[in-house]
Amino acid sequence: MPDHPFAKVLRLKRANPTRKFDLQGGRLPPGQYLTEKFPVLHYGSVPRFDPKTWDLKIWGLVENPIRLTWDEFLKLPTKRTVTDIHCVTRWSKLDTAWEGVPWSWVMENARPKPEAKFIMARCEKVGTLFAWQVQCLW
Repeated sequence: MPDHPFAKVLRLKRANPTRKFDLQGGRLPPGQYLTEKFPVLHYGSVPRFDPKTWDLKIWGLVENPIRLTWDEFLKLPTKRTVTDIHCVTRWSKLDTAWEGVPWSWVMENARPKPEAKFIMARCEKVGTLFAWQVQCLW
């Protein structure tokens, strides 16, 4: 029988890594260990990516609903940032580069209505849903 999807997370939390805890000039919090790569913590199988069927939809309490194909999404402006990541499973990765569409683009183009209080993200698998309560985003 396969592990529960979060069993790996629980094992990592209980782990006693052999790597030396290094404060990296104050950048590494106590109890965290440094890693050079991302641990893979994925729920279920990795879905196949098909750019012909992929889309991004922004709808609901917005003035301007948006639907973009993969090709349209690739043409959006991007921003690059570098940051440290400290995971609750006790690993840290320093100087991690991220590039993507700035949140300001979403706000300026979708224009959320004043009564919008939550953001919901529906992801790769049917039934996967994340929700965040938003405050002061617009």
